[in-house]
Amino acid sequence: MIHVSTFEGRRIVMHKRRLGRTGLQVSVVGFGGIPIIALSRERAERSLRFVLAHDMGTIIPGLRSTKEVDYVAKVAEDFKGLTDEEKIAYRFGELPPEPFCRERGLCMPCPDGVEIPTILRWDTYYSFHNIKRWTVEQYPKLRTRVNSCTERSECEEKCPYHLPVIKMLKDAERRLR
Repeated sequence: MIHVSTFEGRRIVMHKRRLGRTGLQVSVVGFGGIPIIALSRERAERSLRFVLAHDMGTIIPGLRSTKEVDYVAKVAEDFKGLTDEEKIAYRFGELPPEPFCRERGLCMPCPDGVEIPTILRWDTYYSFHNIKRWTVEQYPKLRTRVNSCTERSECEEKCPYHLPVIKMLKDAERRLR
């Protein structure tokens, strides 16, 4: 499903999907997620603490049992902020160097089917947050990658930050393939 609206006088196209059996239509653009059960307990807690440290209105951690709900609630209740070590490791409060994608999704849809926000997000994970192995493993799984781009520049024209999207995608391709 495609939802069309306007923002600051610009036409915005947002791709939506049905959320499970609920019938609700939700944006396909988002933080992303992995079921908590798929992570080690230490990694799950680190991930939850990272998310809790940011000012987010909604967090959907992918819970599958009441035991997991209780675990996440306990981590949230005990959370008093990041440790100094976590702030350094997560580069908390820092922004990636310019240019970087803010993931507004206004560049979409790409006429060539390139998943621009996903690729640029994963490149930020790789180059700024040092999450290299995972991003390199994920990139080949995309149905359409940067090599499909015909450089029409529609994405650059739509970007409110006037980012050199095509150059950024090519740089990401070099790092992630």
